[in-house]
Amino acid sequence: MAAEKCLLVYIGDRLTLKIICSPSHLGYLLLGYFYSEGVIASPDEIVRIDISADGRRADIQLREGSDSELAWPRVEQVLSAASANKWLWVTRREKGRELRPLPRHEWQMQEVFALADEFHHAEVYVSAHSRSVHSCTLSVCGVERYFCEDIGRHNALDKVIGMALMGGVDLSNTVAYTSGRVPVDMAVKAIRSRIPVLISKSLPSAEAVEMAKKYNLTMICAAQPHNVLVFADGA
Repeated sequence: MAAEKCLLVYIGDRLTLKIICSPSHLGYLLLGYFYSEGVIASPDEIVRIDISADGRRADIQLREGSDSELAWPRVEQVLSAASANKWLWVTRREKGRELRPLPRHEWQMQEVFALADEFHHAEVYVSAHSRSVHSCTLSVCGVERYFCEDIGRHNALDKVIGMALMGGVDLSNTVAYTSGRVPVDMAVKAIRSRIPVLISKSLPSAEAVEMAKKYNLTMICAAQPHNVLVFADGA
């Protein structure tokens, strides 16, 4: 049975965000979230993230003078594990870091099959035995792997993004594999984070496919160890 908790996120002394999530890798979750939502342009804009011993509170210190110092939400927002991120930031970037088309990325079918095999045959993804959480893997240049689980598919993606950012990884050299379906906001997270290939064992929404084609995101879904459906090829 999966655990969940409500994480209260403070910037300074102000409650900024409430997020329902699994209680692991919370620092990575917040770093990845702030980056994939365009609140910060670089991990360096966050000086530190402190998580309380009970995992119910996070205190974030932003670098003095960064654009994100002005990025206060108009209202507190509770993000459920399955929700998109609908809240607004008041920032010089207005709607977060601007989306830009991704450069062409030469992906390899062998890498896609290898990731699918990890999920389906090696039972890496936990839904094989608990059916209660999502998982996400980030492959770097086809070799290094970052892996995280969460009750929310958005959270799992943010966690591996945060892990990679902390490791100094260039996200333009990565491939993400998610166990969940791909709505439009998941595609936006990948595009904004400059992840060129997003793979899912499930299916995308029509809007997500449209977004992928508009911004050159390669989107591969219904991924099995020997069979995939390519919805957008990054061209």
